[in-house]
Amino acid sequence: MDSFARLKIWGFALLLILQSGDGFYLPGSYPHKYGIGDTLSVKVNSITSIETEMPFSYYSLPFCRPTEGVKDSAENLGEILMGDRIENSPYKFKMYTNETENLPLSNEALVGRRLQAYEEEDRRDV
Repeated sequence: MDSFARLKIWGFALLLILQSGDGFYLPGSYPHKYGIGDTLSVKVNSITSIETEMPFSYYSLPFCRPTEGVKDSAENLGEILMGDRIENSPYKFKMYTNETENLPLSNEALVGRRLQAYEEEDRRDV
């Protein structure tokens, strides 16, 4: 093989490598373009214990809930088939904006059955 043929092969390989960066695609996602001040919504996923490997809802534990209620947000069939339970959350952020005092906190006390359920889940993971 002469040197010109090798150069063509290396050039073609280099061209393929450079072009692969433009073609990046992660199934189930698509690029978003955000501007300054655009709202970013945070979603939560189901939680899986390493002991039982059974997923359970994020909101089965005492986390702050959205004021508009919990809604499923599965974006594609793969998330559903994998058992992911993607739901909305009360947390919202703004692009390129520094906000430190904008996080909603729950005032709800852990009492009675909720406290007992939380302690049982915590004990299972130990």
